[in-house]
Amino acid sequence: MHFLLKILGKFLVNIVSIILLGKFFSDFIIANGPLSYAIAAIVLTLVNVFIRPVLKLITFPFILITFGLFNIVLHIAILYITDALTPALSIGSTPTLVWASLILGIINSII
Repeated sequence: MHFLLKILGKFLVNIVSIILLGKFFSDFIIANGPLSYAIAAIVLTLVNVFIRPVLKLITFPFILITFGLFNIVLHIAILYITDALTPALSIGSTPTLVWASLILGIINSII
């Protein structure tokens, strides 16, 4: 039960974060409608829950060598995977991808 509540909390935070990132960055484009925001948040939550631990395990030596700074690259990869899996989400430029992933990474680390 605790695991499901944690996933639900991450989903709610991700949907609010995606809405705010869409308003803050002009290259962070989400198709109109609340369903598009929900789908993007679901995909982001599932990628964070299932793919991120595998990526952290694979890249653990790089994380140790860089004293944790390689986590930034992991957050960029997670947002890129979410962009690739979600047709409603479009990130137009690399700086937008980097800044949005940093913001999402900070927000998800707090939770």
